[in-house]
Amino acid sequence: MDSVSGMVTLNDYLLVTATASYDVTNQIQIFGRIENLLDEQYQEIFSYNTIGIGVYMGLRVRLGG
Repeated sequence: MDSVSGMVTLNDYLLVTATASYDVTNQIQIFGRIENLLDEQYQEIFSYNTIGIGVYMGLRVRLGG
């Protein structure tokens, strides 16, 4: 860290996110997302680590029409 300006150069990193969805019927859809698929260890702000891999899933229901 440059003690005069407070500027820091952080290491490069690669984040991979995968998303998918599937229409079960015309009204029902399931979906999911995986963030940081490679479980990369990185920092966006000096000394603040980020979370690892994250998995999210959901169900979407279309009502009416």
